[in-house]
Amino acid sequence: MNSNLSRVLVAACALIALATGIWVANEKRQTAQLLAATKFELPDLDGEMRTLNDWQGKLRIVNFWATWCAPCREEIPLFNAVQQVFGGQGLQIIGVAVDDLDIASSFAEQIGMTFPSLVAGRYGMELLEPFEARGLPFSFVLNENGEIIDTKTGKYAKDELESFLQRHL
Repeated sequence: MNSNLSRVLVAACALIALATGIWVANEKRQTAQLLAATKFELPDLDGEMRTLNDWQGKLRIVNFWATWCAPCREEIPLFNAVQQVFGGQGLQIIGVAVDDLDIASSFAEQIGMTFPSLVAGRYGMELLEPFEARGLPFSFVLNENGEIIDTKTGKYAKDELESFLQRHL
């Protein structure tokens, strides 16, 4: 009886270890896929090719937006304000427009965007696939070392964003 119980316990432990190993491997693969998704090169509003590493060493909020997205248009003034307040503390807001360059550039000038924005065009939604983002606006946050520390679908509320920044800067 004891040897049967021992075999069952050993088998159960082996199954738990196997399941844990599979879960850890899956988590590492998903993390690697998300980090790979942050390694893109796009033109900025002036047509200069940029990567997110251009702002390495800062806390980076990367916000995907579009001119046709009402919540995106509402969120940009908040990003302007927090960039002004927290920029000196190591924050860098980086927009990624899911629009054509001419449309995004004209809109950014009209609204008075004070942070850099890259232009992804229609390709922007494909960049979001690894994040399983369901719409715009969508943001992810990279710490100073380039690690993803947060993601958000939908627009930030002022209090929510300021509280987040106070914890991470």
